[in-house]
Amino acid sequence: MKKILILLAMVMAFGVVNAQKSKRASAFNYWNDGKLDKAKESIDLTILDPSTMNDAKTWMYRGNIYLDIHRSLQPEFKSLAPDALSIAYESYKKATELDTKNDYKPQIMISMLTIGEQLYNEGATLFQASDFAKAGETFEKAISLNQSMNNTDTMAMYGAALSFEGAKEYSKAIPYYEQLINIKVNNPLLFSSLANIYSELKQNDKAEAILAEGRKLYPADFNLIISQSNLYLQQNNPSKALESLSLAREKDSANKSIVFAIGVTYDMQRADSTKSMADRQTYFEKAAVAYKDAIALDSNYFDAIFNLGALYFNKGGDIINIANKLPLGDKNYDLKVIEGNDYLKMALPYLEKASKMHPEDMNAIVSLKEIYTRLAMFDKLEEVNTLLKNK
Repeated sequence: MKKILILLAMVMAFGVVNAQKSKRASAFNYWNDGKLDKAKESIDLTILDPSTMNDAKTWMYRGNIYLDIHRSLQPEFKSLAPDALSIAYESYKKATELDTKNDYKPQIMISMLTIGEQLYNEGATLFQASDFAKAGETFEKAISLNQSMNNTDTMAMYGAALSFEGAKEYSKAIPYYEQLINIKVNNPLLFSSLANIYSELKQNDKAEAILAEGRKLYPADFNLIISQSNLYLQQNNPSKALESLSLAREKDSANKSIVFAIGVTYDMQRADSTKSMADRQTYFEKAAVAYKDAIALDSNYFDAIFNLGALYFNKGGDIINIANKLPLGDKNYDLKVIEGNDYLKMALPYLEKASKMHPEDMNAIVSLKEIYTRLAMFDKLEEVNTLLKNK
């Protein structure tokens, strides 16, 4: 009797195993027929059952089904699993672990390559949608997948670096940029991007070093030159910034932003009270020329127009302040006042145009009020006062 019971239990167990394997076969057949909803329903049961959950074939089938759900253009299938690509990836990883005899290795590798392409594309889509953190994580899956097949996916690494930089997760971005530089990927943007991160982290020595390394490899690269200029400006080192900006201008003489930046750099030196009056005058003249050159490239370039007006305004104000400090009755007083007013007159058309271009800009309006008052332009002064009351 005991033998009969044991035999009956064995038969029942065999029946359960066969039933689960039948489910797996059904999942395969449904998948093969394009019935992904039925295929998913069947395969999800098999990964929970002890008789099939440790079989590489089960997980390979699951990967196939979920990969096709991800790739499906039919909404009813696409909606079956919003994270289908990740599930497919994990399924193939599990299948690889269980496939100790490499029975399914060729099939899994082909599918994994497809997964890698899909992960990269999904990362790119997330990046374009500005979901940088999730994009970085998705690119990392593509990297890991390729590493498991002894491949180095430099495009996915670059995608991860850019994504984590966009998410301001700099500790994750830096290693990818460093790896790409170390394996000598031919891309000068790697150096400027890494330098920008170091700059954000206030690690200016590292930023300067990585830009110097990049400039050695790509001495004519425009972006590296601009990054170097920006770094020097942040470090309040206008003389070095001018070297880089001048080189950039040689390469792109029609770039108004570079010409404007040159003007700003000369303007910074003009405002440096530690420099001699003669040097400051030279910088003033060079700043004015650069701003005018930028305006010549774009007659509606607000920043250059306003800055040129402000340059003349500040110069006029400085001279009038000097006049006001002269002793009472000094014969140079009237000459200084006239000279100062002349600079205010030079500032006037630029500040008026800037104010028309951006009526909300209070700096231009306040400067104009000062000029109208100083030059006794009372009609204009009344207009400005009315405008200020309505602000």
